[in-house]
Amino acid sequence: MPDEIKDVLMLDQTIVNWILFSFGAVVSFIVNTIWNDIKDLQAEDKSMTEKLAAVHILVAGDYVKKQEFDKVMVRLFEKLDRIEAGLTKKQDK
Repeated sequence: MPDEIKDVLMLDQTIVNWILFSFGAVVSFIVNTIWNDIKDLQAEDKSMTEKLAAVHILVAGDYVKKQEFDKVMVRLFEKLDRIEAGLTKKQDK
């Protein structure tokens, strides 16, 4: 083969190598970006799961106790009885 053909083939191979290298670099960048975004989403998901669990525990643990409910109901009915008695007195007049 003459030297000119070897130079042309060598130049073609260099161009192909640069194209493949550029393509690989772009794909590598895209994959790395996606990988980092997935990591961020996983961390955020873990954080939200922990917050949801804390809310779940808070809601499940803060029910009104029966004794407290009974006290409030007694007071409420006493007030209602007083209101009823007051209305009855006004009605009798």
